[in-house]
Amino acid sequence: MEKVIAIILARGGSKSVPHKNIKPFGNSNCLALTINSLLTILDKNKIFVSSDCNKILKYAKECGVLQIKRPEELANDKASSEIAWIHAINQLEKNNYKFNTIIAPQVTSPLRYRETFFKAINKFNKKKFDCLFSASLIDGHSFKWNYNNETDEIKPINYNPYIQRKRRQDEKIIPIIRENGSFYIFRKEGFLKNKVRFFGKVGHILLDKLESIEIDDLEDWSIAESVFKNNQNSFFY
Repeated sequence: MEKVIAIILARGGSKSVPHKNIKPFGNSNCLALTINSLLTILDKNKIFVSSDCNKILKYAKECGVLQIKRPEELANDKASSEIAWIHAINQLEKNNYKFNTIIAPQVTSPLRYRETFFKAINKFNKKKFDCLFSASLIDGHSFKWNYNNETDEIKPINYNPYIQRKRRQDEKIIPIIRENGSFYIFRKEGFLKNKVRFFGKVGHILLDKLESIEIDDLEDWSIAESVFKNNQNSFFY
C-alpha cells in the first residue's frame, strides 16, 4: 500500500446542509467517518484533506491526517472535483510525495463498512484497472414512467400498462448499476493525462443500499444519520 494515498475533498461551503463535512452526525461527523474508513487500509500520513476552510483543515490536523490548503476559486460551486484533485496532486508532487494510485472518497457518502476499501483496492489491483468506482444496483423490477414536470404528463418507459403485466418474478431482468459517488480509485498518471476520473480499463465495486446513501439535502441527512445511529457497529470503528 506504499504507493496508494487518499485525497479527501472537503470544502467549507454548502448551501443544502451548512457545514455538513464536520456537522455533528450521530456521535461523529462525515469527515471523521471518512477518515476512519480510510484508516482501515492506510496510515495517517497517506491521507490528505483538501479544503479552503481553516476550520476543516484544523479538524483534519486534530485527526492526525495531513492537510492541503485549497484556493477559494477551486472550492466554489462551479469548481469540479477533477480541478481540486489536480491541485492536490500538484501540491503533493512539489513536496516530493511518491504515489501512483489515489483513493478519492466523497465525504457526503459517509457510511462504509470496515472491509469496503480493502475489497475495493484489492479488486482494483487484482484486475489491473486504471480506475474504479463504487456502484449500486438499480432495481430492474420497477415499472418506469417518464415525467414532464412542465406539462405534468407521464408516459410508460419499460412496459405496457394497458395489458396484463407480468409478475415481477417472471420478468427477465437485465442488471443495471449506477455510480453512487461514495468513492473513486484511479491511477495518477492516467488521471493527469486525461483530466477526467474515467480512462483506460474501468472497474466497479458494488455497495449495498445502506452504504450507498448520499447526502445532498436535509432529508438525505436525516435518513443517513438514522441509518448510522441504528447500525453503529457496522459503521463506527
